[in-house]
Amino acid sequence: MLLDYLFPKQSLQGEEGAWMTEEELRELRIVPRIFETSDLRKRGIRSLDRVFAMSSYHSSPLLKKAIHTFKYRRIPGLALFLQQELQKSVESRFPLSATAVLCPVPLHRFRKFQRGFNQAEMLSRYLSLLSNLPMLLLLRRIRSTGHQTWRGRKERWKALKGAFRPSIRSSLWLRATPVFAKATPGRRDDTSMPMPKHVYLVDDVFTTGATLEECAKTLKAAGAERVEGIVLAYD
Repeated sequence: MLLDYLFPKQSLQGEEGAWMTEEELRELRIVPRIFETSDLRKRGIRSLDRVFAMSSYHSSPLLKKAIHTFKYRRIPGLALFLQQELQKSVESRFPLSATAVLCPVPLHRFRKFQRGFNQAEMLSRYLSLLSNLPMLLLLRRIRSTGHQTWRGRKERWKALKGAFRPSIRSSLWLRATPVFAKATPGRRDDTSMPMPKHVYLVDDVFTTGATLEECAKTLKAAGAERVEGIVLAYD
């Protein structure tokens, strides 16, 4: 195809012809981990109840590049691979409660405009389609918190304090949509809609836990009783 000639596919390690080579697939080792409540409390995380991570950067160094590419280069094939691996890992190691809902960690509207999509929403959508759990946009980020990558633990927690507010809106997804398709609009509920009791927060990475913890704190203050995290990787 002309587009492949003008813009050749390039793998994570720079090989042309595919977004991911067979060798890279073998290097992307999936080693799931569940952080139980006791693990989180030792990290100073008080509101979040559990976190499921598909793998770690240490057991799969190439995963970090895969996630970064997924977030910033909008490659559908790579996005679908990560979505599928997350769903398989959750299904086998972290069965979801039938009475819970999925909630993506929100981006600030300016960051979402710049990027064009929210990777957490994409992951949530895929899990929602295959688990039949509703995906609800329960949170909004009321201010930009900047890039967290180069910040230390204290700076991350300080930057995220008070950054989220409840925002109960439903988002119903069609079953056969492209990877980067927008949500099919569902009904918009007013703020009197009760907060779900059990929420799975979905994000790409669990590092210090500051983002998930601040989201969990906001959800519990609004009425949630149990909040668990689901991420692609932990650092």
